[in-house]
Amino acid sequence: MGLGKTIEAGLAIRSLYLSGIVKRVLIAPPASLTHQWQREMASKFFLPFALVKGGSNLKHDYIFPFEKNRSGLRMYDPDLCIVSTGLLSRTQRLEELQNSMPFDLSLVDEAHSKLEYSANLVHEYSRMVDLSDNMQFIKINGIA
Repeated sequence: MGLGKTIEAGLAIRSLYLSGIVKRVLIAPPASLTHQWQREMASKFFLPFALVKGGSNLKHDYIFPFEKNRSGLRMYDPDLCIVSTGLLSRTQRLEELQNSMPFDLSLVDEAHSKLEYSANLVHEYSRMVDLSDNMQFIKINGIA
């Protein structure tokens, strides 16, 4: 913690997004860090990431440019999307990922994960699902 990984990732995402190199970005942190990622992307980089909330009533929460939530949308509809590794790694969500528009950039934050199963499953998803020919898959952890 405190190594500046979120800031470095945010700088890269903002640069790639604003230059048009990437349009769709998926960030997959542990559930305990989803709000932090969303706040950082909004307050420091002015990027309107949707935070996906699972459950019986799927919704997308936004905090930038103003607070709002949208219900009833498909999980991966937003171009800028934050989904917890726990939600993303559920096998019943694989079909939704397969049927979504491709992501140009996917980032997995496993810094606080005691097991690497979430990131490994997400990596398997990216291999099984042809998300994009030029997709970049980034795995973040605190190990130097």
